[in-house]
Amino acid sequence: MDRRDFFKLLLTTTLVSPLVLSPKKSSLPYDVYLISDNPQDHLPFLLKELRTRGLPSHDRFSFVSSHPRLGALSRALQASGIALSSTPSFPAVRLSSVPLHPKARPSFTLLLNGKIQDIRSSRLSKRWAAMHAHEPSSSTLTIARFFQSQPPPSSHQRLCVYKDGEKIESLDLGQDLVRAFAVKRGEISIHIKEGRAFVEKAPCDHKVCCSASPISLPGERVVCAPSRFFIEVSGFRSFDTFIG
Repeated sequence: MDRRDFFKLLLTTTLVSPLVLSPKKSSLPYDVYLISDNPQDHLPFLLKELRTRGLPSHDRFSFVSSHPRLGALSRALQASGIALSSTPSFPAVRLSSVPLHPKARPSFTLLLNGKIQDIRSSRLSKRWAAMHAHEPSSSTLTIARFFQSQPPPSSHQRLCVYKDGEKIESLDLGQDLVRAFAVKRGEISIHIKEGRAFVEKAPCDHKVCCSASPISLPGERVVCAPSRFFIEVSGFRSFDTFIG
């Protein structure tokens, strides 16, 4: 899968498109996109290699949404020296996943300032070739997002609240508040503070949503899959898209 095909795959995956079409003026220095059903075998290696190339890195990570390999990926990252963030915080590597239908050949790429970069050189080239040749088609896309700094508060954006696929509330992201919403098995508590929103409490077992970093940029979301609940930042977007 070359860069153009990789980009087309991302743009035709509904849940990924808002992430690929990043705001023109963004605090995101880069994103890593990894297609593999076993990201724990590859992501720590990729992050280490990118650090050697001078790209910024963080010593903590958090999950923005549930992940089919959450436990294994978490253990692998911690073994590589990146700690799991137990509370929403900046900076941190923010991890999410998107199911792929149909499946795609294993691959990886780097999105830097909205433009896909070919990072298949040296040791990364060997890793990519081995993945592509020996691993079966994968149904999971893992996204690792790197924030250079804490996003500034915003007073004109809204936080949209969804339950069972329907929008049930729209909150002012510029107003500090705490709101509770009834869901299956209990309540989910949403906290908005200084222009950023995060899930403070949830009745789900693993509480991945509670460990996700705060969201503040248009298109960002935190999902609680067991409760069929998610929050998403709305607002004006200015996109700068390249196909390299």
